[in-house]
Amino acid sequence: MKKLVILLLSINMLFGEVVDLVSGVGVSDTVVKDEMKIYKIAGEAGQSVNSVMSGLTDDGDLYVKIGSEPTAQSFDCRSIHTGTRSEECSVSLVNGGDVYIGVYGYKATDFNIKATAGAVNNDVVSLSSGVSVNGEVAQGETKYYKLSASNGETVESVLSNLHADADIYVKIGSKATSASYDCKSTHGGTTEDKCSVLLAGDGEVFIGVFGYRATTYSITGTKDVVADEVIELTSEVGVNGTVEQGDTKYYKISGQNGETVETLMDELTADADIYVKVGSKPTGVSFDCRSTHGGTTSDGCSVELEADAEVFIGVFGYRTANYQITATLKSANDDGILLTSDEAESGSVLRDAMDYYRIPVGEKQTVSIVLNELTADADLFVQIGSKPTSESYACKSTQGGISVEECTFALKDAGEIFIGIFGFRASDYQIKATVTNTVVGTNMIENAEGGAISQNWETVKGDYVPVYYPRPNVPSAPVGTGVITFPLDSSAGQIEYYTSYAITINDSIHKILEVDLGGVPSRNDAYFVNRGQNRPGVIIHYGMGVEVETMDGKRRMNWDSFYNHHDVGAHFGTGNWLDFPSPVEMTRRAEKIVDWNHFKVDLEQQLKLLEPNNRIIKVNYFFTLGGAMDNIKLTSE
Repeated sequence: MKKLVILLLSINMLFGEVVDLVSGVGVSDTVVKDEMKIYKIAGEAGQSVNSVMSGLTDDGDLYVKIGSEPTAQSFDCRSIHTGTRSEECSVSLVNGGDVYIGVYGYKATDFNIKATAGAVNNDVVSLSSGVSVNGEVAQGETKYYKLSASNGETVESVLSNLHADADIYVKIGSKATSASYDCKSTHGGTTEDKCSVLLAGDGEVFIGVFGYRATTYSITGTKDVVADEVIELTSEVGVNGTVEQGDTKYYKISGQNGETVETLMDELTADADIYVKVGSKPTGVSFDCRSTHGGTTSDGCSVELEADAEVFIGVFGYRTANYQITATLKSANDDGILLTSDEAESGSVLRDAMDYYRIPVGEKQTVSIVLNELTADADLFVQIGSKPTSESYACKSTQGGISVEECTFALKDAGEIFIGIFGFRASDYQIKATVTNTVVGTNMIENAEGGAISQNWETVKGDYVPVYYPRPNVPSAPVGTGVITFPLDSSAGQIEYYTSYAITINDSIHKILEVDLGGVPSRNDAYFVNRGQNRPGVIIHYGMGVEVETMDGKRRMNWDSFYNHHDVGAHFGTGNWLDFPSPVEMTRRAEKIVDWNHFKVDLEQQLKLLEPNNRIIKVNYFFTLGGAMDNIKLTSE
């Protein structure tokens, strides 16, 4: 009921006159139910303002805000008690200004309100190692303590005996804040909390106790010499251990340039974290790799060495926990496990690590790779001729999560396929690669033999759509009941305005493009109809091509009659290729309307003319600018 009343208050709050307060002078007043009375006091930059509401005869609430009047939803500090208990709020001013204090009548009540503006308490209390100090902190206030320590010592800070929620922030060399610290609270409420820091040189450790709520507490700082024990690990041999809450146990393993060190922590009985660093001990703020899971979930880290070095592993006790730690060295020259076609292999991958497999594929063979039975998110990367990375691959995951991932493509020339399984999370998996002979066949993208054309064409630019037209009665026309015409929409030479069409293919098997091209007698081309002319049979322009996915990224191949007749720039973006006189040229003008020609090009052969080491993974889509076509297809031989 109280939350409902406060919500209603924010919608229709009764504000009266704002009363100015004198620092340190209390004012007695009365507030009725659902009313808020507002007071203010001016403060200077660097001051704090402490507001105390007392003398209540019934339930009232305190709201404080810097620079504007508070509401039940907008405040910098507010009540935490109910009934007639006194309330206190403290705010610090970065700049000078007014602090507004609202007293809200949850019930009609008398009260006394007092605000005191003064210098921020910059006192820092020195601690003696192992000796507890009692204190109290207002809501929103921070009390500071410090303890001097020497190089190699740890300082453990313990916050205890709380009756409300407070947090600790610890920093070496300067005062800690909620945004700048080396260690901070992990618990809420009145649970005892600890922070532990290791000094790399002589210095002072500052401990801030922040009042999330006003509370009393005990603070203890204890310094101790860290045993310099670092346990040496052997690759692939697990070691069991125990770590206390707030402590860190260290391990190390030596590796060589190019090797990868994979660290696995499992068999946890409570929450513990791993931190990994090359060359020196890691800390909670200085590491090359760290835990990503909480609780007792197994966790892993992977680092790659750029020189011979020692890799240090720290196991931090977020809670007191038993665990097993295993470090595995993997050689940079390891090309991965050799797979047998159609036989599944099971494995597990650490977070941020890559497991490798490989399989040979012969000339004119197709490989299909399936990653499944995932227990967490892992990704599939496939490359031809070399190990894949997350930036270099011929095929990669697209699903995410624990969905089945697949990659399929055909090779014209023999080669070795490398498979990488990357742990976006630590996961079990099953991997299978199946090699088959590429079936010689045809992927018919479009024809007009059924008296209609596909609905899958997209008009990329312009207002027209592909049109079915009856088969011309000329000997050279293709067999079938009709052809596809692609209207144009521009004046001659302005190719950037031509209507353009595309149809998605996504074919990873067939890589030879074939198209029948020709003229259509008695057809009124859209270009001339638009301009009030009537010149039957004119096919003003042809332009067509494909986008292919290659090992080195996307490429576009385009064949265009304008390349032989007009000095115009490439369209459809960059990378348009014309490596021989275009067959579309033979059907461009009116005098050729009875001629039909068969266009055929080996796409991978054309790719290798310019990029000998590249390969086509799949054909993404076919596009055209205009003309009359039939039997658009991809084939394999």
